[in-house]
Amino acid sequence: MPRRQRGGKGRPRRLTWRACRDRYHAGMQRFEPWFSLGLAIAAGLLIGLQRERAAPEEPEAAGARTVAGVRTYPIVALLGALAAMLAAAGGPWVVVGGLGAIVALLALAYADDLRRGRDRGLTSEFALVLTYLLGAFAATPGVLEPDRLRPVVVGAIAVFVTWLLSIKRPLHEAVRRLSQRDIHAALQFLALAAIVLPLLPNENLGPYGAFNPFHIGLMVVFVAGIGFLGYVAVRWLGPGRGIGVTGFVGGLVSSTAVTLAFSGRARRERPLSMAFALAILLASTVMVVRVFVEV
Repeated sequence: MPRRQRGGKGRPRRLTWRACRDRYHAGMQRFEPWFSLGLAIAAGLLIGLQRERAAPEEPEAAGARTVAGVRTYPIVALLGALAAMLAAAGGPWVVVGGLGAIVALLALAYADDLRRGRDRGLTSEFALVLTYLLGAFAATPGVLEPDRLRPVVVGAIAVFVTWLLSIKRPLHEAVRRLSQRDIHAALQFLALAAIVLPLLPNENLGPYGAFNPFHIGLMVVFVAGIGFLGYVAVRWLGPGRGIGVTGFVGGLVSSTAVTLAFSGRARRERPLSMAFALAILLASTVMVVRVFVEV
């Protein structure tokens, strides 16, 4: 029997994270192509299970039929994986041809449904196309560096897509609850965070380099984010609980930002002034605990 590797003093050598990672990567290479094929089938089966389970609940009109079920999705994922393997010898047109065939079949089925007056969405069709691409991705090495991230990314995408497909009803209810004011508030915050902030120069200016426009903009975005988070929490949880939760969470980062955001709102929204005061108190209390942990 092979002896266990030992350290300098005769003790067994500890298995480090790097060693575990190398063994995992070596196992992937050892069991190819079965590992990639199994990964593709698992991703397709996960999405197919959700589509099969949701089929009786999701047709938009009576008589709408399901485009694919629990067997079709893993088969399509396996088709994508095999096309990716054949592309090593026949070129990328093998994958493109398989994708074109699936799109053509889906288009014919959708056109037939429209001709028969069956009105439904395109969610299942796009999920099937994505399943084919996931299967091709699972069997294509070298797309990501390092290659050991490939199964992690494939699994994460499959889980996210399955989760997104499964929350149709809550998601539609949430959209129906949105008002025009909610959309404007979200767009204003996103414009500040995604457009204005990246344009600010991240360099020290002024006497002694004490003025950094990006750092100041980052603080402005954070204060605005606290206010936006409070607005969302109030919409979902109600005035009292939403503001309190926002103060508690915001205090984990900066009680000053919470105080700045909520003191201004308390001046404008007098009926909620006590709730804002409680949120500022919670943020300051959490900040004391955080500083104690940091020290």
